[in-house]
Amino acid sequence: MVSSSNSPIDKWRALVRRLATGTGQGSVAWKETPDETEFLARVGPATLILGRGNSGSGSILYVRILDNTGKIIEEFNDEMLDARPGGEYYKSMLGLYQGIQRKLSGADEYLDEILSNLPDEDSPF
Repeated sequence: MVSSSNSPIDKWRALVRRLATGTGQGSVAWKETPDETEFLARVGPATLILGRGNSGSGSILYVRILDNTGKIIEEFNDEMLDARPGGEYYKSMLGLYQGIQRKLSGADEYLDEILSNLPDEDSPF
């Protein structure tokens, strides 16, 4: 279902929420890019890039939408979505970014393997 609002900001906010849902459900498949701060996913006719950068106010997270020729047709960041720095959409986009990063790096599998090779906390020396 398409957002009924004509406001780009409302649509961007809906996109962030739906990307988080789709990623969590496994219907959005992210890939690494040559730029270590960006991840790429194909959704419908578009390619999406989720990235992390810096602005005058600190760390920002951004989404770029590319058409089928690779041209950027839309770009927004968390500061455009939140009324204040570090707000709801920054936190949502950061959680999405970090979740993608952990999945693609295999961090959780490594931690599970490390923990399985260490004694339980309740075990005596």
